[in-house]
Amino acid sequence: MLKITRTARGDYAPTITCDWCGERITHANDANYAWLVDDEGEPARNVIFFTHKQCHHAVNSAPGYPRWLEEELAKLLAFLVDSLGVGREPEEPNG
Repeated sequence: MLKITRTARGDYAPTITCDWCGERITHANDANYAWLVDDEGEPARNVIFFTHKQCHHAVNSAPGYPRWLEEELAKLLAFLVDSLGVGREPEEPNG
């Protein structure tokens, strides 16, 4: 879960907690982000779930849980930077 929390300095910052165990994810290399897929492998919902890698196996083996696809959390920032055009000049509006 993506949440806003107050830091030790007193400002607010986004943090990620594991959707399985509820503990804060403190290192991107120790976690994944996942999404539900249908029988054809297409996204079934527009929701992203976050899990520690050690919690991932519990999620996928829980009875009644659907199919998941996942990627390492460390890759999420790069995908967002690219899809949001960070560092690129804004495109001209279509006339």
